[in-house]
Amino acid sequence: MNFDDYALKKALHKWLAIENGDATRYLSEQSGQSVSHAVVYLCALEGHLPLVVDVPTGMKSKKTVAGAYGGDLEGGLWDLLMEGERGKSGRQQIEHDYHNQAQLPSIDIMGIDGAWVERDGVQRQLEPVRAFSGGYARPPSAISPGCVLGVRREAVDALLAAMKARSGRDESKPVAAHWEDVTITFTSEYQVQIRVRSPYPQVGTDQSHVVSYADLGFRNERQDKPTLAWEKFRELAEGKLQRIDLPPKKSRKSWERETGYKERCTIQQRVREIRTTLRAYFKREGYEFPSKTDPLPHDKKNECYKPTFSIKLMHSYGSTAPP
Repeated sequence: MNFDDYALKKALHKWLAIENGDATRYLSEQSGQSVSHAVVYLCALEGHLPLVVDVPTGMKSKKTVAGAYGGDLEGGLWDLLMEGERGKSGRQQIEHDYHNQAQLPSIDIMGIDGAWVERDGVQRQLEPVRAFSGGYARPPSAISPGCVLGVRREAVDALLAAMKARSGRDESKPVAAHWEDVTITFTSEYQVQIRVRSPYPQVGTDQSHVVSYADLGFRNERQDKPTLAWEKFRELAEGKLQRIDLPPKKSRKSWERETGYKERCTIQQRVREIRTTLRAYFKREGYEFPSKTDPLPHDKKNECYKPTFSIKLMHSYGSTAPP
């Protein structure tokens, strides 16, 4: 009996490591398709595959929920937090790893904080790897040295079952979706990453979901540059409140002559263009949204437009040359 044999490790382990290839081999073997590290990270980012961290015995946490530093961190599997305030570092680390594996623009994680992990309702923060520590340079990371990133076997099997359900679906029919399922992340001034939560994940194909303004339909054909609607769409992502405000209406009859009226009409036109463009894009991609739902509805009380989808900036967001 060879205890280094992959088949034996697969049978004994309740989880599969990512870096050494156990997770990709298992997914490839069970799905009959070639699965890369990038696909595993993408499935985690899209919420199809929760990640775990195997913590070695004797490791110290950075701080506890109560704020105490250096407490003992019990060894074994912990769930990696990737959502909410405490999930930022973990998600940024996985985005960084995904971009490296998918040969996408690199994400700078210099100075990244330690990732948060959870088990049985208890949350702990890992000690991050600093770029310059111990007297020599090393790659920064939100995952402590000695910890191993992986996936639970049961989570992988659930993903494979969902893939099987997807393969039995009539591909000629659109996938039902809701705007609340959509996340649009600006990776630069000219590109976005699209995510749609779906009960039918696809693992065998490495899809980055990164598209340009032109791919989305925001290209000014005559001038070969982004449309004004794209600029307003980008401002929506960059804004702290993530909404598009309208100038207030005037009570007197002559308000139409004022600048605010023209600005109001212009904003309303841009919003209509954003709605139309997004609906057309997702229809081309095979998604069907309820006809009466609005991706950018008007909030009458606050006189603004608020997206029903999630829109944000990636950690590496910044100006780059147009694609």
